[in-house]
Amino acid sequence: MAITTFTCFAHLPAELRLMIWEEALSARIALSVTLAPALAPELALATDEDPGLFLDWVGPAPYLVGLSCNEARRVMEKSFVQLPENAVGAAAAAFSPLATRPEPQWLDPDKTIVHIGEWPRTGIVLARLGVDAVAKLNHVTMVFHPLHLTDFYPACRELKQHCPGLKTLVVEWTTARGTDQQPRFHPRYPLIPVRTGRELGSGLVDYDLLRMILSTSTQFLERPAFHMLSGSGWRRELDAPSPPARSA
Repeated sequence: MAITTFTCFAHLPAELRLMIWEEALSARIALSVTLAPALAPELALATDEDPGLFLDWVGPAPYLVGLSCNEARRVMEKSFVQLPENAVGAAAAAFSPLATRPEPQWLDPDKTIVHIGEWPRTGIVLARLGVDAVAKLNHVTMVFHPLHLTDFYPACRELKQHCPGLKTLVVEWTTARGTDQQPRFHPRYPLIPVRTGRELGSGLVDYDLLRMILSTSTQFLERPAFHMLSGSGWRRELDAPSPPARSA
């Protein structure tokens, strides 16, 4: 009979156990945060609760490792932040795959790229995620329609207000309208914040103009890396070799 469990973990040296927990919690991942659909009229009359958010982890949610024991939780609490317990509301609870779990959800701001949906509803998503958690987000993705191009400046101002330490901003350009579907992430998506080399551009809109707006008009603690995605070209760019470093 094949052995499927390791029963001697507790007997390992403490330093080794901590290294294992840290490695298990270090996965880079994407998290989609979208507004739950409006409650049906008959349900809206029966509850005063906010419909809430969908929190959709792309792949296994790393924080579940941190809930396995007290030792793992202590390691998780060093770098993870806890999301509000009421982030998933009444309507979302009926559909969220994690809604049946009673524990709050956690994320590592440095290793999670958080997709906050399509402008202008992104502000609502950020508000419902909670001030404490949002202020620590490092990597954010939002969707823009070209017709909203003139709103890029107020969108950046809103992000700066909520996420002053933002390190990565990814903008997806779409021609679809009125869709609240959760984004389908490519497996390389979580690698965007750690790609060494040039930022990702797009021929759909003026990349240099938007990059200038982001770098000069919003006064983040430091200018976030700016990536623009449309079509599938960005996936090839992630695989392309990084440009050589300039000599001093």
